[in-house]
Amino acid sequence: MIYEASQKGFALVEVMIAGMIFVLVTLGLTSSTVNSKRAADGSRFAAEATTLAFDKLEQLRTLLPAASDLTVGSHADGANPMRPSGSGRGIYSRS
Repeated sequence: MIYEASQKGFALVEVMIAGMIFVLVTLGLTSSTVNSKRAADGSRFAAEATTLAFDKLEQLRTLLPAASDLTVGSHADGANPMRPSGSGRGIYSRS
């Protein structure tokens, strides 16, 4: 193949530009993956907390009107901090 003098080294420049584009695209995809993971975790935590709150509301609905848990004041849950299953040693605190 015959190359003109102005085309020497042009393939190296093309490879370098393609490499830079690849790195930029990879960084963008990594960033969006991390952000979507954070959003998914936040949604999961909110759903778990909501489920624990609804479970407590259902428990309170089954109590008799004279039950001590229905008196005025602050009542801490004995399992605090709790897991999504309601058992202890979790990240949620219900009161």
